[in-house]
Amino acid sequence: MALAALARTAPVPGSASEPCRPFHELAGNRTAAPSDMAPGPGALRVFAIQYKQLVDYAESYESFARKIECLLIDYVLPYRHPRKVELVVFNEDIGLATLATGSRGAAARAWARQPVPGNTPATYNAGGVPIGAAVALGLVAEGYAKQLAAYRARFPDQDPRKALLTAATDTFVRGFMATFSRLARKYGLYVVAGNNQGNFSFSTDPADVAVFSDPDLAEAYDSGNATGVWVADDARVWNQAFMFGPRSVRPPREGASADPASHDYDPRTNLLFANKKTPLTQLEKDFLALDEGGMGRANTGPFEIAELRGFRFGFAISLPAFKYGDEDVTDPCASSETWMRCLDHRGVNTVIQPEANPGPWARYGADGGNWQALTWGASTIRAVTDPTVGFDYVICPHMVGNLVDIPFDGQSAIMMRDRSGAGRHYVGAGHFIAGIDSAWTRPYAGNHAEFLALAPWVLADDPTLPPADNRARLQARAEAMQAGSLSEHQNGYLETAIWADLRRPR
Repeated sequence: MALAALARTAPVPGSASEPCRPFHELAGNRTAAPSDMAPGPGALRVFAIQYKQLVDYAESYESFARKIECLLIDYVLPYRHPRKVELVVFNEDIGLATLATGSRGAAARAWARQPVPGNTPATYNAGGVPIGAAVALGLVAEGYAKQLAAYRARFPDQDPRKALLTAATDTFVRGFMATFSRLARKYGLYVVAGNNQGNFSFSTDPADVAVFSDPDLAEAYDSGNATGVWVADDARVWNQAFMFGPRSVRPPREGASADPASHDYDPRTNLLFANKKTPLTQLEKDFLALDEGGMGRANTGPFEIAELRGFRFGFAISLPAFKYGDEDVTDPCASSETWMRCLDHRGVNTVIQPEANPGPWARYGADGGNWQALTWGASTIRAVTDPTVGFDYVICPHMVGNLVDIPFDGQSAIMMRDRSGAGRHYVGAGHFIAGIDSAWTRPYAGNHAEFLALAPWVLADDPTLPPADNRARLQARAEAMQAGSLSEHQNGYLETAIWADLRRPR
């Protein structure tokens, strides 16, 4: 499918816009409009986008940008309010698939469309690395051979597991960062999105352009429409969340352009904040060898926006949202193991929790572990119910979809402390099942009024079944959606969005 050609079509407002139809067809299971909304008197309208990732969207820079814009066209633009500030929060790792952009990623895109080797889901090697995803990265690496060699000479001590992320620096800036930066400007939005990448500079040195430029942009370079490349500054790579604003806050740097239409556009001109994830998951350590972020205020916040007086934002990119540690710790900012207590200590009242949860949502953990959707309450529900911290809000969008053989799933949620009214629960978490669920999960079972907005899962609970039987039914669907299941439900995760109006915190 020629998504790149379709992406060049001018944007058409409205959820039924024809240019978005091919992207809807690729996504498959999706809602045409937000699946839950909580309007109110608040000053901030926040959208949590539950993006279903597919490497096909990365056929070109234009096709990826168009996919993201279509999400705004369907889930955000029809629900804007002229007197509210609007924040759109996308998930963790949404930029990772842009590794497969263009001709250099064509082989990996083709590989990702196939069932995983052996038609068995979640096949890992002895080091805990998913085999199918590792093969896909190897195919991408072949396309970046020239860049990999050049960076190996510059950073000879870099861990080879993250070398490809460094080699793709120019691609990430053009494909991931520029997309979200431009859309924030175009629609006057605050936008959060995440990727695994390092620090970079703009270079017009002919030697750098010869080595690091994208071969698919040769025509742009020949015509003078592109003059430079984005080059990694050092060997470090972090899992980062970025917040872009609707207006410039700084001029372009190192000779790049302030014009969003330029090939040399600097997406940092409207970059407000960035957070580097810490602590990291074992998969991030073993598979990508990412670097840990720090505990300084520049990384923890609070981050504030003048027109959103009272909101003090902080980030908890997945695992850090679970890290509370000891309540009586002397200095909660001395270790990432008390990340949430550190955010609270420094005055954060609105937690942005972008998610790319690698595993089925409705199932028990490996080796007889707890129900995944129930344990998730230890992040979102705990943040707005634990009396030892004072967070007012949590905004938690999930990425869904199989990335080769790594399943991602979840239910996006927007949480509010001290909310009254009808309660809800994550799928399968409506009951605590004695003898099956661990005692520490009990506070997260049952209905919780703190859910301002909650995305549905692909199946609803069946209240006519005993709780354990209901979970067995849900787990069967979760397993059927995994890569390699060859089920009609394979990769049938739900793309949707939710939104809510937030009052200024106390």
